Amino acid sequence: MNYVGHIAVGMLLTDEDGAAGDHFLVGCALPDYAAMAGVRLRPARPNEYTAGIATHQACDVRFHQLAWFRHATAALRPVLLSGGFSRGAARAAAHILPELALDGRLIARDAVAVATGRVLDAVAEPEDHLIGLVDGVDVDRWRMGLERIGREGTPARYAEPEWLARRVVAATAGRPALRVSADHIPVLADQAEKLLSDQRLDPDAILVATSGLDPPSTSGLRPPG
Repeated sequence: MNYVGHIAVGMLLTDEDGAAGDHFLVGCALPDYAAMAGVRLRPARPNEYTAGIATHQACDVRFHQLAWFRHATAALRPVLLSGGFSRGAARAAAHILPELALDGRLIARDAVAVATGRVLDAVAEPEDHLIGLVDGVDVDRWRMGLERIGREGTPARYAEPEWLARRVVAATAGRPALRVSADHIPVLADQAEKLLSDQRLDPDAILVATSGLDPPSTSGLRPPG
């Protein structure tokens, strides 16, 4: 699950009176932002972000058990292999693309778009407790990474198939065994378009199951037709 999905799950888990607040939603996104910034989160003590971080980690485990996700990745791999992908690249792209497509479906919801915008605004000007989630030599990289993510984040583009394809290429660029060639963008864009319109993708069922409010084994996947 990518950060927009994690924010949407956080919204589902936030008390109706907003008691958890934006700090919780920021925390739900932070592990993905840490990966994007190339740092590891090492909170020295609990603070207003750590509950969201823990929620993110638990949700990732449940998300990867979802029938929809397992079906989507299994269906994508042979298509990508037949399109000329290496085995490593096909495995990586088949894992990443469904996550990004889910974000594309979710960001079309006004409430999710607004909440995601608030999270990006918060990390664009990170406060001390947020910076303090990493230590040592990573602090400057973390601060600059958060500021860049907050300023340059364009989550609305997750609804664009070609942009999703380019994100997969960028996400795998630093890992030679998994690297997806830019030559494969047309194949990925075609598969992204299919995922974005897949009627078996039920965002509400996926959010509920990923949140832990419903067993994850079958939620999110409806039979064809």
